Amino acid sequence: MSEFRAVANAQYSPTKCAFCDTHQGPFIDTGFELIAYGHVYICMAASGRSGCVRQMARLDDMIDAVLVTDALEETSVLLARVDQLQRELQESKVVPMQEVLEELRRARGGRPKKELVPQEETV
Repeated sequence: MSEFRAVANAQYSPTKCAFCDTHQGPFIDTGFELIAYGHVYICMAASGRSGCVRQMARLDDMIDAVLVTDALEETSVLLARVDQLQRELQESKVVPMQEVLEELRRARGGRPKKELVPQEETV
């Protein structure tokens, strides 16, 4: 028996889900070929559809629909936060401390430096 694997697109004829006839991936490639049909794919969840695999899992009580919905909503919120943080990171410029210290030395005109990094006071 061949192992199932996830694929982005169906590669072999009939290049569609064996259950709902969608040609839009992703799919589970079952590795099976049926005479007079061809390669057997089962569609996975994608934006706008639940996918036959997920529907089967719900019917078999393999997944809880409420938990999946909640997890998808939380994932959406987290992805939006990641996007926001990436934009903020791109807008900010982090400069290594050594470059800051060198710039301060240059701004002082090369005069003898006082310690630029605060030191602990000794008593």
